[in-house]
Amino acid sequence: DLWSVAWRVARDHPLHGVGLNNFTTVEASYVGRVGPLHYLDLVTVHPHVVHNQYLQLMAEVGIVGLTLFVAMAVGLLSHAVVARRLLLDQRWSDMAALATAVLLAVVAMLVAGIFLSSAVDKRLWLLLGLAPDLLRPARAEAQR
Repeated sequence: DLWSVAWRVARDHPLHGVGLNNFTTVEASYVGRVGPLHYLDLVTVHPHVVHNQYLQLMAEVGIVGLTLFVAMAVGLLSHAVVARRLLLDQRWSDMAALATAVLLAVVAMLVAGIFLSSAVDKRLWLLLGLAPDLLRPARAEAQR
């Protein structure tokens, strides 16, 4: 039911969405437009987040925000991949293991985002922020 409402919100506001963290505010107004809902109380009485970070971003910040989020995540993941490769080439196994762990953790959180609304989760942003920080020492070591 939450996904149905979110698709309808995203369809009605495709470019810019309804505003960050506003899904729970507007979801009750979509009850009559979606069709029969099995868990009406999750939408009206106790509003919930979408439980899909990509669909929630699409509803709240539109295709523009979703595209920026995905582009940023892919870009930062590429930093972790490059750092891992450089560190493995330099036989710096401890840092390569850390880069691998960060890469796997980010991928796991992005996959889990299919069933969680975790785009505002600080742990995701912390892990994404570690990716370019791993690349810095890898490049410095490669230059030496």
